[in-house]
Amino acid sequence: MKKQQLINFSLLLLVALFQKNFAEDQKSSQTNSNYSIPDSSSRTVFLGLGIGYIDVLNARLGYQINDNYSASLTANMYAPENKSGLFPSLYPIVGIRVTKHIKSGLGFLGLNSVNMELGYSYSSGDKTTAFELAASKEGINKRLITLYYSLGLAVLTNSTTHKTWVAPSFKIGIYLNI
Repeated sequence: MKKQQLINFSLLLLVALFQKNFAEDQKSSQTNSNYSIPDSSSRTVFLGLGIGYIDVLNARLGYQINDNYSASLTANMYAPENKSGLFPSLYPIVGIRVTKHIKSGLGFLGLNSVNMELGYSYSSGDKTTAFELAASKEGINKRLITLYYSLGLAVLTNSTTHKTWVAPSFKIGIYLNI
């Protein structure tokens, strides 16, 4: 029951953050006619590669929609449990990630983005879903290579084994901005 409450709280927090920032973005778009066009100093397409805790390896291909939002396709290898050996049970997950970039920042560790990622895997009859909510530090400028890191909460559910894992997530990696 606690896991479900934690998931519900995370979803409500995410909706509240996006709703608040969407309202602010709507006000900005009324005063700035170029709002929907990314700034010329912003990246357009980006590739990301990183490592982390729970999400041990991740890769993404993304598009900077405008200065406030980006979206990406993701491929992740999750290791929610470590029984014996280094990573005995890896779960490959493919999904989508939506990021809201906050210009004023979140005030904690230089974090400037809120991310929501949803993924799914079906291999050999094993169905796994993943949801992650995180705050991150990422640069959206056109510099060729930028560092990113994120802190969040990951939830994995395997419908074959009926297991659910809820754990903190930490990622660090690089973006190749094109």
